[in-house]
Formats: sequence, structure tokens, C-alpha cells
Amino acid sequence: MKDHDLDRYYETLKQISEALSLKLAPIGEVLKVYPDEFLGWKFSEELKSGAKKARALYAKRTKKQLIDAFFSHNWHVTTDIYGHNGLSCGGKCTSCGRHFKFPNGPWDDDFVLAYHYVYGKQGKKFGGRITQCKGPRK
Repeated sequence: MKDHDLDRYYETLKQISEALSLKLAPIGEVLKVYPDEFLGWKFSEELKSGAKKARALYAKRTKKQLIDAFFSHNWHVTTDIYGHNGLSCGGKCTSCGRHFKFPNGPWDDDFVLAYHYVYGKQGKKFGGRITQCKGPRK
């Protein structure tokens, strides 16, 4: 996460903590303990903006490939509360068996691009990039 994003989040948290008369820990200390804590917030911001940063980052062909690959799967949600970091849905593709951890939200093009922008580049930790469904396992 870029420093200006952290500064913006920290300022918001600082306002809330002051309103509640709570002392806020330094952001550096929070990130040492919970390095991925702000990913859910970053995803929400990206989704609200219509995946603006993702659309600017990815080429037209890449955007189409990411969206097509995501919707080639037959996702089945098996849990509605997966954990922290904004991930609230877990499950798998009923065709190929790929497991997923997704944030809540309407699964539309903006969702797909925002997911890849925030979580996809985190590696296998959050499921990685969604690739084309390979169909039933043999």
C-alpha cells in the first residue's frame, strides 16, 4: 500500500479515535502486527471508484482476460464469513474445484478488476489471480 493511502486511512482513524477519546497506536506499529489490515478498506475504495486505478493500470486486453477468466468459473459460496481483511466469502468453483476467498459485493466487472488490483497481486496468500476455468478435474 502506498504511503499516501496509509496517511489517508490513518487520518480517518485518528478522527474516529479522537471522537471516542481513544489513543491511537502509531500506524507503523499496527502494520508490523497486521500488515494486511487495510486491504479490505483499499478494496472498498477501489470498488466505490468503479475500479478507476485498476482500469488505468491494466491494458484493454488484460482487463478483458481477467473478467472473462473470472466469469468462466461456476463459483459456489460455502461460507459467508471468511475472515478479516474484507474477505467475507469463501468457497470453490464447482467445475474445477479452485478455492476462493472473495470480498462481499456484486460480482461485476468493477468487482473483478478491483479484486485483481488489490488481492490478486498479493500472491497465493489471498488466492492470487483468477485464471480461466479448466473444467472438471480428471
